Amino acid sequence: MSQRMLASLIAQLTIVLGLLLAPPARAQHKVDLAQLIRETQQQSGEPRNLAFVWWIPVEFWEVSLTANGALTPQQIERFSKVVGAYFIVAAVDGTIGPMGGADFISEPDLRAKIKLVDSKGRSYVPIADEKISSDMRNLTQVMRPMFTNLMGPLGANIRFFMFPTRDAEGREIANPRAAGSFDVMLGERRFHWRLPLGSLVEAKVCPEDGEVLNGAWSYCPWHGTKLKAQGAPATEEKKSAAQPPKQEPVHQ
Repeated sequence: MSQRMLASLIAQLTIVLGLLLAPPARAQHKVDLAQLIRETQQQSGEPRNLAFVWWIPVEFWEVSLTANGALTPQQIERFSKVVGAYFIVAAVDGTIGPMGGADFISEPDLRAKIKLVDSKGRSYVPIADEKISSDMRNLTQVMRPMFTNLMGPLGANIRFFMFPTRDAEGREIANPRAAGSFDVMLGERRFHWRLPLGSLVEAKVCPEDGEVLNGAWSYCPWHGTKLKAQGAPATEEKKSAAQPPKQEPVHQ
């Protein structure tokens, strides 16, 4: 298995999850589920390394279950309380051998090397299995065979880890709809998320040419101008930039 194969498998996982959880074609939903999945997944760019990390925020479950239509709003709310109690990370780590074979590290070894790091640099280790609710344990047991069927040996070695959602002061470690950041560490490998996630916030518009851009961005990457919300009126700053004030002549 190569890095290219890993990328292909992850792309397939995104497509399949999108098909399984997406709404019917006639329905319109604000959040692009496939984009949300892509934004919450990362993989190692190192040659011969198969590290893959998927942060699964409660918003993923809410969007996918609402789109699927299999549960009532009340059932989705109860489900969200179960998964929302944890900062969920799915991860796998392995290496590609000289003959193309893949070797994956065990769950205890992966648990020992994975940690969550908040924006202030504070680290969190996975919550012990015996302290996780039975409902949450049942959910991960259901998901494991699905990953195996979709991704073969790679999916069979994906492990689920639960971290606390709040720091010692009670503040939320990561809000996917608000500005912030966090890291997931696999040993020395760092997987960094900058928030908010573009799929969960309103798109913005470049005042220079009206192009609709990622709502997580503050400035247009091409013009350097501050982006504005869709439908917002042109700012005085923009008007002034378009029509600079007349300069008085300089007298010698």
